[in-house]
Amino acid sequence: MKVLVTGGAGFIGSHICKELVSLGIDTVILDDLTRGRESNVPEGARLIRGSVTDVDAVTGAMIGVDVVFHFAARVSTRESNVSFHEDALTNIMGTLNVLACGRDAGVNRIVYSSSAAVYRDDPSAGAVSESSPTGPKAPYGISKLAGEMYVARMCATFDIDYVILRHFNVYGPGQLPGPYAGVISIFVECLLAGKNPVIFGDGGQVRDLICVEDIVQANIRAMETRLPNTTVNIGTGVPHSVNALARIILDVMGSDLEPEYKEPVEADIRYSLADTRKARELLVFQAKGALEDKIEGVVEWMKSKG
Repeated sequence: MKVLVTGGAGFIGSHICKELVSLGIDTVILDDLTRGRESNVPEGARLIRGSVTDVDAVTGAMIGVDVVFHFAARVSTRESNVSFHEDALTNIMGTLNVLACGRDAGVNRIVYSSSAAVYRDDPSAGAVSESSPTGPKAPYGISKLAGEMYVARMCATFDIDYVILRHFNVYGPGQLPGPYAGVISIFVECLLAGKNPVIFGDGGQVRDLICVEDIVQANIRAMETRLPNTTVNIGTGVPHSVNALARIILDVMGSDLEPEYKEPVEADIRYSLADTRKARELLVFQAKGALEDKIEGVVEWMKSKG
């Protein structure tokens, strides 16, 4: 088997590549290194430096490929409100290039990395299932939903198997901090610098936080399991408020700092929690990493990067 991972030098993609290489799978990475890092590329994988927006680069990367994990994307909800054109160029047009080139190369399966950002923000609805209403609040979610629709329609037309995985809030070692990073890495970065973690709004926002190791296993299952063409939530089903999350991180790091509260961000989702029944039934997958047990690994990794 030969596998292509777009965005394979990034946070989640690089973890997937390490697992693929460990399984003895011929692994090719297509990444323009805008946000990915060459140092993330595991020994045994081959890096092609290029963008999914470049048809020639995608065509070259697809040669002989059986399965594509499509991770390459602009991934920030907040940033997408400003750079919505660039967001659509990568997330929509890049996906169309992957689909067209996959067709031409005779790819057998595409595993498309989508997001919980595609759902409508309705706190009264509780955990969302794959049939829950969509209604993205930000251009990022719109672009990922458009990508889903193209994957489903065009893969059916091209006779390519597909699995769409809606990842919820992913965290873990390797997630770089910054203004548009995941909330956990942002909080840890603040505390390591001796600064109060900032919470936008009242902190009652709920998140389904899943460690990257679990994401890897879900994606491998999507590659290996004979599935109908389908969409699956990948989360834990365990809710954490941002206030509770901050408290867990403060306790793990032994910090006496307290959160600082600022005005809410309009694009932020209030309530995000996965109904995980379909993942258990079809992928035989259930997240194993408990948040309280995984934070220390994030802290240690960020300390090592200094």
